[in-house]
Amino acid sequence: AACTFRSLAMARTIGFNGDTIGIVIPEKLLDAGVSSAAWPAFDSNYWRILVRGALIAFLATLLSGAVAIAVAQDMKPDRAIKYRQGALTTLSWQFGMLGAMAKGDRPYNKDEAIRRASYVAELSKLPWEGFGPGTDQGAPTKAKPEIWKEPAKFKDFQEKLIAEAGKLDTVTKTGDEAAFKAQVGATGKACGNCHDDFRAK
Repeated sequence: AACTFRSLAMARTIGFNGDTIGIVIPEKLLDAGVSSAAWPAFDSNYWRILVRGALIAFLATLLSGAVAIAVAQDMKPDRAIKYRQGALTTLSWQFGMLGAMAKGDRPYNKDEAIRRASYVAELSKLPWEGFGPGTDQGAPTKAKPEIWKEPAKFKDFQEKLIAEAGKLDTVTKTGDEAAFKAQVGATGKACGNCHDDFRAK
């Protein structure tokens, strides 16, 4: 059945089978006095299909988000352990290059230092989701049980490392070599403190 049209101040309402859908009409059309009778008729099935399609797309978006969350929550311990080990190994590599510059074992290069410090700042944020519940075992790991027994303390060490790595990124960009060396030391200390309490030898 064709739909009927009723005038509104800034819109038209399309009605079918007792239901209405508000359709915004450009103001110029209203000003031009275009008669609603001149507008083409719309089959009610068209609107049912349109609404159904929009609803399906919306539900699909919600479902995909839920699946992503479920996958993250249900990650097997061995995968979580390998993930955090990979992140920490990469962090160690990048920071090690900066440490070598700070100690004079590697020539200081401002551009390289800036690049590696930015990597360290980002990498310092990554490993921690790999320390979820139940990931104290499932694959070879040097993580101590205290990580899961003292989560607040472990979280504090994480935040201190992230903060110091952020400072290192900022200081390195100034090109002040002395300040760079000092902040490499502070960042290394933050990392070492966590190792002392939460990593097996």
